[in-house]
Amino acid sequence: MSEFDNNNFEAVENKTAKYRLDKKMLSRAGFALLATLAIDFVLEIGAMALFGKFFPKIYSSPYFPVCCQIVCNYLIATPIGILILRTMVKPIEERENKKLGAGAFALWVSVAVSAMLIGSRIGDVVNSLIESALGRGSHSSLDSLVNSLPLWVTFALMVVAAPIAEELLFRRGLTEALRPWGWKLAVIMSGLFFGAFHGNLEQFFYTSFIGILLGYLYLYTGKVRYSIFLHMAINFIGGFIPALMNTISYTVEDAERFAKAMEAYVFAAEKVQSPDMIPVEVQQEVVGAMAKILPGMTVTLLYNGVLFGLAIAGLIVFIRKCRKMPFKAAERPIERKCLGDTVFLAPGVLAFIVIMLVMMALGIVFQ
Repeated sequence: MSEFDNNNFEAVENKTAKYRLDKKMLSRAGFALLATLAIDFVLEIGAMALFGKFFPKIYSSPYFPVCCQIVCNYLIATPIGILILRTMVKPIEERENKKLGAGAFALWVSVAVSAMLIGSRIGDVVNSLIESALGRGSHSSLDSLVNSLPLWVTFALMVVAAPIAEELLFRRGLTEALRPWGWKLAVIMSGLFFGAFHGNLEQFFYTSFIGILLGYLYLYTGKVRYSIFLHMAINFIGGFIPALMNTISYTVEDAERFAKAMEAYVFAAEKVQSPDMIPVEVQQEVVGAMAKILPGMTVTLLYNGVLFGLAIAGLIVFIRKCRKMPFKAAERPIERKCLGDTVFLAPGVLAFIVIMLVMMALGIVFQ
């Protein structure tokens, strides 16, 4: 065999070995997330069985499910998932080390709000189509859960605990572990996995969009604290503030009362020559009904106006900046023709995708 043939054989052998290692490492990323889910599930089921039998008073507390999730998921399962991800191939190049000022962070918040609203609308449309096909009305299980919790619990869980744990797992853990295969793959894959990790179609789109944004912010700055702060900000804006607004919001009964009061007012106005001649009790009913809905309506209009303004500003910023966003090349590049097989057919990745799809399907069926 000639020297050229020997070199060619070694190149093919090295290429095959690299392909197998890439597939093995990417598979490990999927298995790490599945392990996190499995450990959390087993621990929470075990805790519920244990406390339900031996400590029924604690089990019946409305705070038990939240405490169970924090301990089982955030304090036990998530660190184990992070440890598994750290066994993957280490990046050669050091992380970025950039500071983010208050003004720049505000721009990131606006882009995140835009991603949240666009993703939410897509999710609402898809969810509505599925519910219509199944002959059911649209229903948000997430809103029901949030509204059932005290405000301080919602804040502690949604604005503090979840962002810290999820960013450590998905950005410091998963995105960092995927960095050797290039920023684009790391950002997109970790973002989609983040969306799927929530386990329901209702949240998949906007959490994927936000996950992609958080992944890029982590790689761009090299610091997980910025992605944690952005995650906290978006959960505060999109989750906690609506929960807070519900405490002053008007009910369906209040809206119906106002509609009937206005109908009675218009009917009475048609019967008299001057508004001053409308019966006092009719006028008082209109004022009383309006007083019930006006605070909530005002706050809702202000919130939606600010949210819409932030979303428009964020969309403009993204359009102007997206083409200039740097993406570092891969240390371990994957050929485009092998991308699907190496990434999505890796056993761990494929298992994660299948299980998440099953969870989403079960959520739709048994909602």
